Amino acid sequence: MTPLRISQITGDRNVELPVEVQCPFCGEWFTTFVDVSTGAQSYTEDCQVCCRAIDMVVSINPRTGAPRIATRRAY
Repeated sequence: MTPLRISQITGDRNVELPVEVQCPFCGEWFTTFVDVSTGAQSYTEDCQVCCRAIDMVVSINPRTGAPRIATRRAY
């Protein structure tokens, strides 16, 4: 999938893009959605496979607007 540049996204201010992440507990990959209109952010989301809490740290590439997520176990 080709990442979209934020400048390419028009209309809706709350734009969510799909991002594949790997659970730090069970190792399974799943798709989550990132609202790129808010820029860098962090939040906790449950794994869609094992239901354990994952801390998600989102950064946005300033050149492409593509989101990147770092995951770690939430305790």
